[in-house]
Amino acid sequence: MAEDIPRLLERARELVYSTGALLTGDFILASGKRSQYYLDSKLLSLSPEGSEVVGELLFSLVAEEEVEAGGGMAHAAIPLVTMVSNVSYRRGKPLPSFYVPKDVKEHGTKKKIEGCLPKNPGAAVAVIDDVITTGGSVRVALSAVEQAGFKVAKVVALLDRHEGGGESLGKEYDFVSVFATDEQGNLYI
Repeated sequence: MAEDIPRLLERARELVYSTGALLTGDFILASGKRSQYYLDSKLLSLSPEGSEVVGELLFSLVAEEEVEAGGGMAHAAIPLVTMVSNVSYRRGKPLPSFYVPKDVKEHGTKKKIEGCLPKNPGAAVAVIDDVITTGGSVRVALSAVEQAGFKVAKVVALLDRHEGGGESLGKEYDFVSVFATDEQGNLYI
């Protein structure tokens, strides 16, 4: 698998462009910041080949740690953690997935974390996100996971915009991203 990483990285980069996932214009990000580019990760992660390629890459990063589950914030992380779970099963190292809803439902189970979590308290998990700008969104997921009694062993992002979030996360967690961008939105590995 490790020998496939450079090929997968290059193919994922090509798919970002061929799927139209990297957009230019005037955008307001979840952080409230304005940007001249935007990564619509769903165009990549919900395309058939993008799902497979990105799933393989994210799994390879998560599998570096001994984690018992992987999850992230709804909605962007849902396809990502599902892809990782699918790849993990095919690779013989099943990794259940979970997500943290933005709002807890007032009906049903009213869970703060949905999906499959490890049974043992203190278990190590990975938290996955699509794009890191300031890190605010992923910190909501991190807080929920830690409050539930789990240890965050790895934080993985598809893209680090290099606007402080990745650097801040790296001071507290083992943080890594597949891609990064410069101020103009040029994508690099």
